Amino acid sequence: MKDELVKFIDRLKGENDAILKYSEESTKQGIILPLLQHLGWNPFDTATIFPEYPVGSGKVDYSIRDGGKNKVFIEAKKVSEDLDKHYKQLLQYSFEESVQTAILTNGITWLFYLPLKVDVKWEQRKFFTINIFDQTSDMVARALIDYLSMENVISGKHVENAENVLINEQTRKLILKTLPDVWEKILTDPHHRLIDLISDETEKKCGHRPAGEVVGHFIYRNILGRKDMPVIKTFKPHEKDEIGSAKEQPEKYKTNKIKKNKYSYSGKKPKAFIFDGKRFEVKNWRDLFRKFVNAVRDEDKNDFIKILNVKGRKAPYFTRNPEELRDAKKINESDFYMETNLSANNSIKIVGKIIEEFGFSSDIFQVEL
Repeated sequence: MKDELVKFIDRLKGENDAILKYSEESTKQGIILPLLQHLGWNPFDTATIFPEYPVGSGKVDYSIRDGGKNKVFIEAKKVSEDLDKHYKQLLQYSFEESVQTAILTNGITWLFYLPLKVDVKWEQRKFFTINIFDQTSDMVARALIDYLSMENVISGKHVENAENVLINEQTRKLILKTLPDVWEKILTDPHHRLIDLISDETEKKCGHRPAGEVVGHFIYRNILGRKDMPVIKTFKPHEKDEIGSAKEQPEKYKTNKIKKNKYSYSGKKPKAFIFDGKRFEVKNWRDLFRKFVNAVRDEDKNDFIKILNVKGRKAPYFTRNPEELRDAKKINESDFYMETNLSANNSIKIVGKIIEEFGFSSDIFQVEL
C-alpha cells in the first residue's frame, strides 16, 4: 500500500501548476478519491464512502463508514480555498453525529481533527496537518495510513494514533509553557546546587571561589536584569571582628556581612530567609525563627538532638519539657520544643549558634529585609 501511495503523491507533486487550478469537483475526483482508493477504500461503494452525507439541514462531502456507522467525516474544498474559515462547521457536524475523527482538505492541505475532545477549544482539536507539496512523500503516506487507511479506521487504530499525537502535543505545549516559570524560580530563588556549580566553575577558572550571595546577586543583575534585588543580610558567625558596610557598595547591590552583636535588627521587618539555597517567606521574626529551626530539623534529622546544646545563660532555648519555656512551640516531627518569645536580635543570635553547633557553612543562612 505505502509504495503505491508514495508513487501517487510523487505524481501529484509533479503536477503542481495544473493542480492549483482544480475546482472543488476536480479536487475530489483527481486527488481525494484516488487517495482513498490507495488507502484501501472502494470509492464506488456508498456503504463505505457515503457522498453528500446529510447532517441536520446541512451535509458533509464524505462520510467514511463501517458497519453502518460513521467513522470519519471529510469536508472537501477546491485547491486554492483557504481552509481556516471552514473547520468550525465540520467539527460541529462531527460532534452532533459523534464522529471521532474529521478531515478538512483542499486536496493538498489535510487538517485532521478529534471533534469529541470537549476539554479543549475547537481549534485545539486539530492534531495533525499534511501538506503534500511541502512534506516528503514518505511522511505524507505514513500519516495518511495512520489516520485514514481502511485497516486502521475499521479497527479503531486511527483514533488511538490520533489521540497519542494530540496528547504528546498537549504535553509538549504544557512543558514549554511551564519551563519559563521553572527557570524564573530557579534564578530568583537559586538552589544551593546551582550556586555551588557556578562557584565551582568560577574557582576553576580564576582560582577564587565567590561567596553564595555574590553568585546570587550576579544572577539577579546579569541574567534576570533585575533592579529590585532584595537587601540580603548574610550572617557569618565565625567572623567576629569585622563588619562590611552597606555604604561601601552601590545602593542596588547592598549586602551586609553581619556579625554577632554588631548589627541591630530591632525595628526591621524580615521578608524571607534563605537556608541551604531554599527561600522561606516569613511574616515576622518569630515566624522566621520557627521556620528556620524546622528547616534545620528537616536538614539534619538523625543528629537533631544537638539542638539541646544551644542554650541561654539562664534558661534553655530548646527542651523536651515545654514548661521550661515562656512561649513553647513544638518542633516538627520531634519531641523537642523551642522558645519563640525572642527579640529580633536574639532570634538571629540563636540562629548563629545553631549554625555553629551543626557545622553548617558560614553563608548557608541569609535574611531578606
